[in-house]
Amino acid sequence: MNLIIYLHGNDMHKITKPLKLNLSDLDEKMTLAIAELRKSYPLRISEDGISVKFKRTKNSDISAAFRNGVYEIEADSAPHFYFALSMLLLKSQTIEDSLLYSRRDAQRLLEFRIDHVFTKNGLMLDLSRNAVAHVDMLKQFIREMAFMGHSWFMLYMEDVYEIEGDPYFGALRGRYSIKDLQELDRYAQLFDVQLVPCIQTLAHVDQYFMWEAIEYKYKDIDNVLNIGNTEVQALLTRMIASLRKAFSTDIIHIGMDEAYNLGRGRYLDENGLKSRSDIMQDHLSFMQTLCKEYGFKPIVWDDMFLNRYSNNKNDSVPTIPDHIGLMYWDYYNSSFKHYQDKLKLFRSMAKKTMFAGGAWRWTGFIPHHKKTLETTLAALAACRKERIKEVIATSWSDDGSEAPLYTCMFGLVLFAYLDCNAEYQKAEFSQYLELYTGMDFDEWMRQGEPDLFEGTTGNDYDITPSKYLLYQDPLGSKFLHYIRTLTTDMDAVYTKLEKAFTEDAANTDNPLLQRISEFYSLMMKTLYYKWRLPLDIWEAYKKADKKALQALIENKIEPLKAALTEMAKARRLVWTEECRAFGSEVLDHRFGAMLMRLEATQEVLTDYIHGRLTRIDELEEERIDPCPEADKTHEPQAVHYNRALRIMTACRETW
Repeated sequence: MNLIIYLHGNDMHKITKPLKLNLSDLDEKMTLAIAELRKSYPLRISEDGISVKFKRTKNSDISAAFRNGVYEIEADSAPHFYFALSMLLLKSQTIEDSLLYSRRDAQRLLEFRIDHVFTKNGLMLDLSRNAVAHVDMLKQFIREMAFMGHSWFMLYMEDVYEIEGDPYFGALRGRYSIKDLQELDRYAQLFDVQLVPCIQTLAHVDQYFMWEAIEYKYKDIDNVLNIGNTEVQALLTRMIASLRKAFSTDIIHIGMDEAYNLGRGRYLDENGLKSRSDIMQDHLSFMQTLCKEYGFKPIVWDDMFLNRYSNNKNDSVPTIPDHIGLMYWDYYNSSFKHYQDKLKLFRSMAKKTMFAGGAWRWTGFIPHHKKTLETTLAALAACRKERIKEVIATSWSDDGSEAPLYTCMFGLVLFAYLDCNAEYQKAEFSQYLELYTGMDFDEWMRQGEPDLFEGTTGNDYDITPSKYLLYQDPLGSKFLHYIRTLTTDMDAVYTKLEKAFTEDAANTDNPLLQRISEFYSLMMKTLYYKWRLPLDIWEAYKKADKKALQALIENKIEPLKAALTEMAKARRLVWTEECRAFGSEVLDHRFGAMLMRLEATQEVLTDYIHGRLTRIDELEEERIDPCPEADKTHEPQAVHYNRALRIMTACRETW
């Protein structure tokens, strides 16, 4: 990239002054698109603004120059035209702030040439693990993606879209109607962003199996469809037929990943023992034919085609037909060579190889932006080297979508930045973040700090102490070992972060990020009271110090209940802004359980203090290290506990 923008002063500034544009040289579609962009960015349509013109080219360069008083933007697509407008906004603000340039010099400084490397770049958003985004929220993603230059947007929908004639599919889950998806598709077309359905046609349909009649009819084993069964094939046909009505694209992602026990349930009963690779090949052939019938070109995930989950050496690698896209997903490694070697392998297997990285927001309430940064830098550098042209940032919602959807914007902006920047520069990337989101690099990285203890590096960037310290049971915590060995002053950490998040909320002009920062501030307040509480109770009980237990009730448990209640309300507020109501009850259940358990703990401790109980069973049993084999070279608490129900109790929540 030839464009490097330096802002004046020590701190990045916010884009406050609108960019005035004269759109008389643009067609109606682009004029309407820019009118929509104004909902997210400070653009103003005015006759006395900068006259802009779009010239479509076949080159990968994006250029902007004044010709006869008109700001002419040359680009290969409409999203890259909108990206050029975003650069114009940033540069014009810089020039306006300086007040040092003549009109001619200012015009010269507004001109640039940028080279981008990916023909397709964008986001896959998980809408299936409870967080089903509002249509308006998805529209916001579309226009903000277009302003970054992104060209495709995948909606990951397991069972949250309408299948005509099937009332159980997505029932009580917030599913999108065909009309909803058609509306979104039309909106994406306005920006020339390709809206792509990403579904599951093999595994990951466990929520659909929640209905007993459906489970019996379609299930092989676990969350896997009984593929090959005629009723299942009819279901798959209805899926594809419904999506054909909803989307204009010719691309569909059909999933087919993580089918761990494929062919070992009802399929085995009906068909006998067959190798997993043969079953996969048969199913791929069926789906290939089905998609072709409805005018779709399918994409599949890579993992089941490399026997990632099989120890059977007799399983052969299935053949990937030329017109089927193979999407290699990987967001765990920070080694350039790792990604390069894998990409070389996949390119030998499939003519059309794509890459999916990760915008890490799926391990708890805290997003792991440092993990996103390190893995993405390595992965996209390898994609550049191996000439992979189609990439996407995935944003999953594991375990109920505890982290707000919008926290994926860090990764989305990073993918946009690395599309036109071969070399990463923190200061420059921070400018992109502030331009597109209203928060700079340090403010975004602060969201991940609750999970980054002093000394945490590398693979440990995705540890989850904020989650297990929040959800741990006050009487039966499994994590006393880690609390005991903490060397970090967590009281000081949470106090500092609570204040910082409050300041972030006050400083941003982005209303959604304001709400998110307010939520994180309240979460830090909650963790301040919660993180050490189980150990404090344990130690006071072992000393039979009833005065200390009474003090804990008054000074820790009571304020914790109040803080937790406010935290729950703040998370629900963000959820309401981003998503449909369905699924929010899961977080309500968890917050409610924690509050009820605090009430019960208080009653138990009070009974013990007053002699109505002579012992507390949970505090009699010694504690063990839940992860004795965990890497403790940096910090002893560096463990991965990502499932709320596994954290809250050692007993069984579900069967």
